[in-house]
Amino acid sequence: METKLFFHMGPGFHANIERDLYGEKFPNVHFWNQPKVLTFTDLVNSAQSKINELNPKTLVAHSFGAQIVMSVVEKSPSVKEIIFLNSGYDPFECFLNMANHIPEQQMDVEKAKKLRSCNTQSKMEFIFRLATDPKFPLLYWTSMEKMIQHQDIFSRNLQLEISVFAGVFSDYLENKHRVIPDNIHWKGKSTVLFSKDDVLLDSAKDIEPWKARFPQSKIISLCNVGHYSHIENLDVAKMIFL
Repeated sequence: METKLFFHMGPGFHANIERDLYGEKFPNVHFWNQPKVLTFTDLVNSAQSKINELNPKTLVAHSFGAQIVMSVVEKSPSVKEIIFLNSGYDPFECFLNMANHIPEQQMDVEKAKKLRSCNTQSKMEFIFRLATDPKFPLLYWTSMEKMIQHQDIFSRNLQLEISVFAGVFSDYLENKHRVIPDNIHWKGKSTVLFSKDDVLLDSAKDIEPWKARFPQSKIISLCNVGHYSHIENLDVAKMIFL
């Protein structure tokens, strides 16, 4: 059975939840815990080393994991397929999208435009301010019921290393243009899955840049699932892991 390598969501998190839920169901998938490095460059280098070690045929990226895949895919000859799940093309835009779903955090077009042009420190301050809002965790789910349903496994496994997130994401904002190629000429199989109910995304805006980067991509729209679509629905997990 050919190996798939899974890149979990944002830096500072890990793949323990996916491993706990699906490790036995999908033994061909390597649920890799990204190392506790403090720069995006170091994270990408660690990912490249893991790919060189495992020689996976398929890279599966959830959320921010897609930024890593874009950085390594052309240097990974074993990789013949990439799968992106709920991956915003611009991760900072995901936080702006989330803010618009919290009444106290909503901003008009001009304020959002100004924030996009701010320095990295101001952007990180906005992210951490947003993340402390009590409504923030619910935005990753389609409903309160779904969040409660998975509360036990998340409370056991979802610990964010704040220093890692801050270091990697701020370095990503500063240096992504140096790490991610401007032009990617990789021609393997590509699938992009979007959840219509994922408030981190604006599908109308996010789909086009992915199609521009990987014109061969098959675009799949998912319904009735949120950002954790592969956790909310086993059928989605089968689509990306089988």
